[in-house]
Amino acid sequence: MSGRPVSRARTRTRQLLRIGRAAGRRAEAGRIRWVALFCAAATLALAFLSLAAAHATYDGRNARLAARLPVSGPEGHEGGSKDKVIWSPANDTVHGSPFTAVFLEPLSDKAPLPPGLDRWPQPGEAVLSPALAEDGADEGIAHRYGRVVGTIGEDGLASPGERLAYVRPVAGLGSDPKDPYAYTGFGAPQEGQGPVGDGPYLQPEKSALLLIGFCLLLPAGILLLIAVRTGAHHRDRRTALADALGGTPRDRALIAVGEAVVPVLWGAGVAALPLAACLTVNCRVPVVDYLLSAQDLRAWAWLLALCLPLAAGLVLAGVVCADRVGRRPRRAVRPLGRRRLPSWTAVLFPVALLVAVRGPEYFTPGSGARMLFTYASAAVTVATLPLAVAAGTAASGRLQVRAGHRFASPALIVSGRRAQAHPGAVARLVSGIVVAITLLVQVQVWNGFMGDPARAAQATKDRIGSSLLVVEGSGAYSRGELDRVLSASPVPTVAVALTTYPEGDRGTVLQGPCEALKVLSLPCGGGTFTSKDRFTDPRTAELIRWYGDPAAGVTVRAGEVAPALAAEDAGHQLILVSADGSALDAPDFKAAFYKVAAMGADVDNLGGSWLAPALVREQQGSWIVLFGGAGVLVLGLAFGLSGLAECLRTGRAIAPLSVLTGNRRVFALTTAYGLLVPMALAGAGGCALGGWLATPMTSSGVSHLSGSLLAACAGGVVLLGVALWGWGARASTVLARGWRPRGD
Repeated sequence: MSGRPVSRARTRTRQLLRIGRAAGRRAEAGRIRWVALFCAAATLALAFLSLAAAHATYDGRNARLAARLPVSGPEGHEGGSKDKVIWSPANDTVHGSPFTAVFLEPLSDKAPLPPGLDRWPQPGEAVLSPALAEDGADEGIAHRYGRVVGTIGEDGLASPGERLAYVRPVAGLGSDPKDPYAYTGFGAPQEGQGPVGDGPYLQPEKSALLLIGFCLLLPAGILLLIAVRTGAHHRDRRTALADALGGTPRDRALIAVGEAVVPVLWGAGVAALPLAACLTVNCRVPVVDYLLSAQDLRAWAWLLALCLPLAAGLVLAGVVCADRVGRRPRRAVRPLGRRRLPSWTAVLFPVALLVAVRGPEYFTPGSGARMLFTYASAAVTVATLPLAVAAGTAASGRLQVRAGHRFASPALIVSGRRAQAHPGAVARLVSGIVVAITLLVQVQVWNGFMGDPARAAQATKDRIGSSLLVVEGSGAYSRGELDRVLSASPVPTVAVALTTYPEGDRGTVLQGPCEALKVLSLPCGGGTFTSKDRFTDPRTAELIRWYGDPAAGVTVRAGEVAPALAAEDAGHQLILVSADGSALDAPDFKAAFYKVAAMGADVDNLGGSWLAPALVREQQGSWIVLFGGAGVLVLGLAFGLSGLAECLRTGRAIAPLSVLTGNRRVFALTTAYGLLVPMALAGAGGCALGGWLATPMTSSGVSHLSGSLLAACAGGVVLLGVALWGWGARASTVLARGWRPRGD
């Protein structure tokens, strides 16, 4: 007998789930809610997967970074005093982006190999990571360090796309076991990023998690809230009926789950497709061009797999909770009227916008007060935006009604009346998208902040290009070695030495042969020059501006370059100047220096050392574009589906117009005025407002605004609006076809 109650309970559960599924198909906005729940489950699952993948990637990357750090004590591989390797990292660049070249010299055959290498390269050989070999192919990276004899394995790279080189120079690095760069093995006792490869340029894990949470998880949560309440009016009536028939809270929950379980499972299943691909092979993330490690993800496969049922469970829990919220009785006996703010509050938005754009001009550039004011004024502007949008919607509704009467357009009249009666619906749609784009633009602009030295370096590069190169930290070179370096360039090149002595001594001296000084329009007789002097050659002005003392200036004298580079107790820079003013190729000179010096030399544009970190920040900003753009599309989808449901309710109300007008074009036009036009204006308005609020940063050159980001946001919102408009127009037409007079 005990089995019958259990069997009846199971049968009742299946019946209630079927009732919910059937009710969902027949309900108002049933298909819209199906799509909304599907998208909510998919985006929520993708957000959780992104968070888990970020953690897995950082975990694996930190472990490999720590495993390749050299150690001098017993933590590393055991060996005698001579079983060591000299390990010396140096910075290099490809296309202006920095990477690390590690110079190696084993002191014995038993010296430990770094992770990722299966044998020691011979003198004059190098081993490159696959990404470096590919990215630097057009710069001749395969010949820069000597002969390339292989690629670094994945176990020796922080990520599959890391750029790294292991080089064994021809001249060697010495054979002293007591060398400070001689190590006994690899593998730090604790996790650490270290000074090699991607390590110095990595953002903390919490920054990545916050970015994903703010740009993807938060919009997914908003989409979930809108999805569970789509078509709530008729669903609340159904719930009240089930309650009147004696349904328990469990029965109502099962009906709600039965209505939502199919789209939720489909959404979670679709999110599992990219997960399966990423667990199988290394996948490249679009926009940022980052290569995800399948090995790292497989190590946390249990966490990634947990994300799918977690997302589905949260969506179903939201559906059940929303059903219970909709059943709360109101205490008021009479229906509550709609409260609207006074119309004068709309004036707050243009005032706040004007203050946000022009107010920072009254603060000292770069000061904390200016930054605080910029943040606060932008926040006030965004907060007052819905007031202006609501007032503008109501005003435009009146204009639409007048235009509808004038041109005999029922669609304009209907959409205008709707905008007048319910401006909040359009205001929510427009304001949500505009605020999302504006916040994304602000984050991107602040991420691209450039300091004064970086802006000065960019300005110098714009003025003189690469016709002058600086060899930073130049060592002592003989005259023959310098001649070999200069002859490596197809462009006629001269060299001068810039020697900086300690403060209070001889200052800064620019020395070179007379022909080199003439190229820079400097007299062979020498002299002292400051940045206030006028020069015929702009390269001379830039050089003195960067290295000259504002008061003492730069002393110029004729002489050989090699002795000046050998001066003791002074800093040296070798300056390479194009004799005919054409561009010099830095990679050619880098390869030439590796032939005359064991660890080569750092050759870059004037001020180029300040541009490399700025370029890294710009590349890291592409993550903001990726997740921010995805977040804007999710929010656009959320508010668009909400607006589509409103348009569908309007379509039911105006279904009799198909008889009065004689055609059903009125539904397509009404949906266009109520959905497509607001979304298109929101996309354009968000980009305009975001760009305007960014003016204090972009006009002064402190930062820049990505045109591709604005185009992607505006284009994505418009395309989404077109898709939703087509869907809404078709759904309204189908409703009109099924309308029959019922005497109501």
